[in-house]
Amino acid sequence: RFVHSKWKIYSNIVDIFYAMDNYSIKNFKKNKYNLVKNYKVIGNQFVFAKKAKKNKNLDFILCFDYSPSNINEQMIDVSFKNQVNFYSDIYKLSKIYDKKIFLIKSKFKNIYQDDLLFKMYKKLLSRKNIKFFHSFKNKFDFNEIYKNSKIIITKPSSIVDISLFYKKDVIVHDYESNFKTLQKNHINYDRKEIFVNSFNDLNLRLKKNLHKLKKNHFKKNNKFYFYKKKINYDITKELISIEKNLK
Repeated sequence: RFVHSKWKIYSNIVDIFYAMDNYSIKNFKKNKYNLVKNYKVIGNQFVFAKKAKKNKNLDFILCFDYSPSNINEQMIDVSFKNQVNFYSDIYKLSKIYDKKIFLIKSKFKNIYQDDLLFKMYKKLLSRKNIKFFHSFKNKFDFNEIYKNSKIIITKPSSIVDISLFYKKDVIVHDYESNFKTLQKNHINYDRKEIFVNSFNDLNLRLKKNLHKLKKNHFKKNNKFYFYKKKINYDITKELISIEKNLK
């Protein structure tokens, strides 16, 4: 991920490190905790690069969680409790903006493993304008939905990098009941306005973004994606080769 080059607490001890561009490599080298023998530029490897047709019916407010798959994976900032807080905020937004459809792309494999979470899940389903992607996946390709949606609400994750790259309006839900911010103080996007640290901030930011959509005016952001030259780099082939040599 591109963002890690600006995240000073991120470290690596590896032989080969694949980075998006030379700018990223320059920032990685500034981190004294990065011990890397060889850096390689591989360009943009984002997964949402497929072409998609314009479809007004697929313009959702996309919401991304970042939940652990099971109880053992929970941490202070990534837990079932915090997930319920995030879903609760989406629920409240759905009541304020009842004409918009909120589509949740969840990482959960089993929503039934926590009683509080399951109750919240059923509460979300009671709203006609809240949908989960798993109920859409047989009808629509997610790349198509993503390309047609203009506003993203997400927990800190790689979708922030991807959405900035594709010039989406991103709102980072960067708070929980047990901390005020997680990512904002560690990563410099030069876009502080994308972070929200309370439900009030979240609501105001979404309101402003919807207003911008009516005016069809978005601030372009190319600053952190400097690598314009297209690279046809077969990273999969190289990784398979490395794996064979290890055997």
